[in-house]
Amino acid sequence: MESEAGSEEVYSKRTLQQQLYAHYGDRVSITSLKQQPLIVTLTSNVKQIVQDARNKLKEDWTDIDVLIEIVGNYIRNEIKSAEKHNDVYPDAEDIKSLEHNLAFLMPSVRLLLKTIIKSKSNDLLCAFIGQAIMSATCPRRFLTPLQIGMCVTPDQKYAHRDLIDLLYNFGFYSSYAESCLYKKNASVAQGVSQCEVASNTLLHLVADNVDHNAKTMDGEHSVHMMGQMGAITPAMANQRNIPRKKVTLDDIPKIGQHKIFLQKDPKAVLKNIKYPSIRSLANDIQNNKLAILWQVSMHVSQPRPLWSGYMQSLHCGASNPGTSTQLFLAMIDLTPSSPTCVRSTLEYLCDIAQKHGVTPIVTFDQQLYWIALMVIEDQPMSSRLRRIALILRGFHTEMSLLGAIGSIMDGSGLKEMLTQVYVEGSVEQMLSGKAVACAVRGHFLVDSAVNIIAASAALHLPFPDLTGTLFSFFRSDFELIQPCNVLIVR
Repeated sequence: MESEAGSEEVYSKRTLQQQLYAHYGDRVSITSLKQQPLIVTLTSNVKQIVQDARNKLKEDWTDIDVLIEIVGNYIRNEIKSAEKHNDVYPDAEDIKSLEHNLAFLMPSVRLLLKTIIKSKSNDLLCAFIGQAIMSATCPRRFLTPLQIGMCVTPDQKYAHRDLIDLLYNFGFYSSYAESCLYKKNASVAQGVSQCEVASNTLLHLVADNVDHNAKTMDGEHSVHMMGQMGAITPAMANQRNIPRKKVTLDDIPKIGQHKIFLQKDPKAVLKNIKYPSIRSLANDIQNNKLAILWQVSMHVSQPRPLWSGYMQSLHCGASNPGTSTQLFLAMIDLTPSSPTCVRSTLEYLCDIAQKHGVTPIVTFDQQLYWIALMVIEDQPMSSRLRRIALILRGFHTEMSLLGAIGSIMDGSGLKEMLTQVYVEGSVEQMLSGKAVACAVRGHFLVDSAVNIIAASAALHLPFPDLTGTLFSFFRSDFELIQPCNVLIVR
């Protein structure tokens, strides 16, 4: 039976080769290996193309029409006989590289477009048109970098299927289905299980609520889930090549699965939470000197940088770990503010940190931070959740500090000073800690004005001339504070 099956297979291959040679002649190249399928390649037969052109010249065809058809047939045959590039998606660096996009084109296509478009500054246009031509000629053979990149980017940013399909019909984008397939393959190829954190890197885990209007455009019936991600510093090398495979929806949940841990209301532990005393900063001599130097620098040179520019100049040339790599983790489909969801999130993040052999450092916003703190305090001392370094989000820490300043300084005249620069409604938001950017700017203006007056009185220096500098913005602050300079000196 085996010999009969083998002879039947050989006979079928031979019959197929004879039929292909009979139909295509010299334009087909066939490679036959034992126990392997036939490799059939169509080659561009220039002689046959020219012969067909001569026959058309005998009809009512002009020379230019024949020439254009000869070039078109040659380029089409060369594209069809090219090697397939549809197994791996192009990398982001390759999509951004102009050299790679030009090298992706067939030599004949690149030569034709460069002959038509003479401007050297239009190389990107040549690459885009050439890849569109190759994709239209053999849509299942090529994954053109520019069309893939221009399809995935607006899908991620706008999620507008009709727009993508419309531009796909014009040949500018890949299809919306291709974009969805790319995201599925990227999830599987670059999932949590594929990530490795080196020993000298820092893994910072972050969790926050995700609100998605999945049903209506007016915001009703929104989906509320707990989103999680990680930041790895310094950046690590991701798996760059994303294979193009058929991925089902059942394959995606296998990337990251959560165990749900039931948690009762932990408010009973509030009476047990005690904050330790804050370490005194009186002995921080180095930073105090730097702060004093910046405060009196207005008397030395003008204009001076703001505090952020001052810090940047001090740390210029210092070692920097570089950018971070984002690690996207699976979401938890529970109400984010529920203790059960927060407990499950902490357990899952502990699993991620334990897998990579690092201490779990978790950041929450103000509301979730308070719930997470109560959940951790409700656990026994032997629980692994006790090892979590729980951090309040930096933005909310800044909001709390600004709100505390506004509360402590209420009635001191700070509000009246700030109203010389900002409108009264904005000042109320600044002192409550809501308008963070304006509050930081306003407090620095007041701090600079007060310190310049104090330094002038203590060192017997004249007020610096602020005409034409950035500090002319708070000239009215000096007029308001100067009557109080005696109290400041005392």
